[in-house]
Amino acid sequence: MKIQVLISISNHPVSGWGEEQRAGWEEIIEIPFPNVLPEDDIIALAEKVISQVSTHLRGRVRLACDFVFFVAGEARLTYCLTDFFLRKEKARCVVATTRRESVEEVQTDGSVKKTAIFRFLGWSQMETSNSIDRDARCLPGYGLADCD
Repeated sequence: MKIQVLISISNHPVSGWGEEQRAGWEEIIEIPFPNVLPEDDIIALAEKVISQVSTHLRGRVRLACDFVFFVAGEARLTYCLTDFFLRKEKARCVVATTRRESVEEVQTDGSVKKTAIFRFLGWSQMETSNSIDRDARCLPGYGLADCD
């Protein structure tokens, strides 16, 4: 049986995860998600993160481990990395499915303090857009290449 290894590329330290979020993984490798500015070269940042992943996985046998990627951070870099892992590496990617609970508290000065609590519900598998039906992908009038 393969060892379940989660590679977490995020700014959500595993030390802050609840037991239910850590459950099921024999090992969790943490790689910090970089700070991303609007002018940053996303491809260069992605290549840097992928290099870090390669360093962590060097010497490991893929046949003995089931590597699963959790990428959470700035949208452009998250998309670039998950697209790479799903399409190029044929790896599994997951997202943390949570329920957001908000509590609003009126302060003595009349302002409102809002606290958001995220309850972990489970890991959900990410899919590529290849599995979307062609007719569902076609948005007439938007110039998409797949439209007749």
